[in-house]
Amino acid sequence: MDDSSSKRDSSIPRDLDRTRFGPGATVTGSAGSYKIDRIIGSGAAAHVASARNVETDDRVAIKCLRPEALAYPEVADRFAREGRAVARLRGEHVAHVLDVGEIDDQVPFLVLEYLEGEDLETHLATRRTLPIDEAVSYAIQVCWALEEAHGLGIVHRDVKPANLFLAVQPDGSRVLKVLDFGVSKVLDGVETSLTKHSTLLGTAAYMSPEQLRSSKDVDAQTDVWAVGATLYELLVGTPPFTGATVHEVMEKLATNRRELVRKARPDVPEALERVVDRALARDRKDRHATIRELADALAPFAPAPEPPAPAEPLEAPSSTTLSLIGALVFLAAAVALALAAALR
Repeated sequence: MDDSSSKRDSSIPRDLDRTRFGPGATVTGSAGSYKIDRIIGSGAAAHVASARNVETDDRVAIKCLRPEALAYPEVADRFAREGRAVARLRGEHVAHVLDVGEIDDQVPFLVLEYLEGEDLETHLATRRTLPIDEAVSYAIQVCWALEEAHGLGIVHRDVKPANLFLAVQPDGSRVLKVLDFGVSKVLDGVETSLTKHSTLLGTAAYMSPEQLRSSKDVDAQTDVWAVGATLYELLVGTPPFTGATVHEVMEKLATNRRELVRKARPDVPEALERVVDRALARDRKDRHATIRELADALAPFAPAPEPPAPAEPLEAPSSTTLSLIGALVFLAAAVALALAAALR
């Protein structure tokens, strides 16, 4: 009797046993090889592992498509588009793609920069709401990432707290990174099998009205709406429109049944409430024209830049130092007089 199942490493997902995607395994991409340390997360379509570059020992994250997902062309297409989309982005606020490859020549994976920290969804679970300036700062950083993407014709379509990561920098500071461009739509006039139909992509609570109606009927305005919905939650503690089903969310969207920001949180300035309300307008023509325009509208409510550190005051010389200086001056004068006499 084969007892291999009893010896199976429980840290290796069962659906990836045959691909050797587990601790100790080495996978090879187009730019290098990577030794896997551990599985750090699993989603509906992919697993994520911590690994190290065999040559440089740099820490990376590897996102590997679940083998069974290959039976669904839409999922495989989505995964490939995530790699292509993110590889084109170079800004500070995007998790960068470093390499791509396939395990056993059939299971694709992406090599991403490794991030230390937590996503905003986890962050909110312990804090519920954030200080106004902190919430606005995160929203502006999302706008910066999306501005670069929109400039390349890429719409994210799934902006939400779970896809926004607070990465801890070496100096201890935190920078927000936008993750998972897997449902992004490249606006190049070519529709893939994933965007030809009206399957709902993303999470309903953060989806614009037009995206809920049809996933192919989206443009950059759907990201403007999602940033507004995310900022609303950072300030209030819940998304603007919630419901037990997508249809319930759609009904609330259609009737605009949501609590105003200041009713839930009176300390929010009226002007900031107007910015959020405009981002959440049902008609996309009534929203901010671009994601940059939304960022500019939020700028007055962001943290003020930190002033430069004051220069260290000069320490007053001690009496001993002054005495020493006086002696040196006297000695220099005496030497000068002696030289002058010798020359005469």
